[in-house]
Amino acid sequence: MTFFFEQPAAYLDKKLIDTLRAFAQETESLMHLHPKQLALIYQQQWLYMLVPKVYGGKEISLPEVLQTLEALSYADGSVGWVVTLCSGAGWFGGFLDPGP
Repeated sequence: MTFFFEQPAAYLDKKLIDTLRAFAQETESLMHLHPKQLALIYQQQWLYMLVPKVYGGKEISLPEVLQTLEALSYADGSVGWVVTLCSGAGWFGGFLDPGP
């Protein structure tokens, strides 16, 4: 079996990485994510990666989620941490009965 590993930076658009990194230092000073980073997280719907489509989520594959989390962590570890924790909760939506 052959595995191919890309650099995390190859998975996200350079503009996204640059935007996240531009506020990384200020994030450390604020002790919470910068509002521009949060706006980007919501715009990209990264918190909905594991939410089933029936509930309005993105329902992307686990390998794609892991690539996204790795790339976000590469851009800014704090962003990667927050998105990992907050998006992970959406996975439980897959266990809900989508009945009427």
